[in-house]
Amino acid sequence: MLHLNYFLVIFLDPATLFSFDGFCYFIIFVDAHTKYIRYYPLVAKSNVYYIFHQFQTLVEHQFSLKMKSVQTN
Repeated sequence: MLHLNYFLVIFLDPATLFSFDGFCYFIIFVDAHTKYIRYYPLVAKSNVYYIFHQFQTLVEHQFSLKMKSVQTN
């Protein structure tokens, strides 16, 4: 079960190698308590907000919990 008191967001840009699908950026969400990890490849930096909102919605519906804090790099 997710604790969700403290979430880390790691944004990597740009990758030195591009994927076959054109992904060159990556965002990783890590629950600091349970080490639950979700990885999302990105084509453009402008997709970060959309992916974060999508992830937040997923977590809140799947685990019936609210994210309390987020730390970014």
